[in-house]
Amino acid sequence: MANLTTLDVQSSTSPATAQAIEQVLGLLKHNATVETEYMERNGVLRVSRIMPDTSLNAFRNAEEDGLEPIVKGFHETEAQVQLRAERLGTLQSLQWCETKVCETPLAAGNIEVEVMAVGVNFKDVAITMGIVPDDEYNIGFECAGVVKQLGPGVTRLSVGDRVCMLKAGSYCNRVRVTTDRFHVIPASMSFEEAATIPSVYLCSLYAMYHLGNLKESQSILIHSATGGVGIACIQLAQYKKAEIYVTVGTEEKRQFLEDNYNIPRSRMFSSRNTKFAHEIFRETGGRGVDCCINSLVGELLDASWRIMADGGNMVEIGKKDFVDRNSLSMEPFDRNCSF
Repeated sequence: MANLTTLDVQSSTSPATAQAIEQVLGLLKHNATVETEYMERNGVLRVSRIMPDTSLNAFRNAEEDGLEPIVKGFHETEAQVQLRAERLGTLQSLQWCETKVCETPLAAGNIEVEVMAVGVNFKDVAITMGIVPDDEYNIGFECAGVVKQLGPGVTRLSVGDRVCMLKAGSYCNRVRVTTDRFHVIPASMSFEEAATIPSVYLCSLYAMYHLGNLKESQSILIHSATGGVGIACIQLAQYKKAEIYVTVGTEEKRQFLEDNYNIPRSRMFSSRNTKFAHEIFRETGGRGVDCCINSLVGELLDASWRIMADGGNMVEIGKKDFVDRNSLSMEPFDRNCSF
């Protein structure tokens, strides 16, 4: 069996060709090579090799899986760092990413805040898991921290003031907001407490007082009453001296509402099935409720809508039924109810 060795030369008339032939023949004569293919270019004898392109491979890996994380101080880094979901459907894809390397001047009427605590909401989880369509690169809605910079025209604050704020993309080491999006917090309130206030209370105020038009002595049904929005709604409804009915899922939650907000057991119902609708009709003498803050879905939403009193207002704070394009009963509209 013959062994064939090939030599590809750049030019048959080049002086380097003879030298390349001589080199290859010398190697073959002394059995000093295992190569079977040679190439001469610019007087250099080359052999075939597949070599990994480290930089290109690193780029492709970073493109698909992200860069290898490195440890930095959250507030020590000069860059803005933000929490993002690199892939939908799993919380394991959450990563801290540098989003702004160069600092830009503050716009007029803006402040920069060093974030000390962020309020965690179910919507953050829903976006990350792909349940609710939204910007997974901009999760978080509320936070609290310390003022670090003031933009031109900001006079009612000082550097070092403690504030809470409503801001999309609040999982950051620092954020910038306009002066109508924050509120100074007292020294007695922790950053963790302050970070839980803006989203749930603004949602509850707008839902109950503006959309629901809740008045003193009217009745209100608050679903998922031990959640952040639920507790805020209870406090605001008590301030309005409204008649409060709630749904909860466990005995522990019923005990919590009884101990902390004096909600009678006769006005607590289960959110596990639609029995609460019949029970609320019974408690209200068949009248129903004037206002409902709803976060339930499917047939539970439908049951809540059907027990609205004449002229009542139901405020939907969830999105699942909208995303799923579910239907809504027309009967309550005939009784001048609003949705």
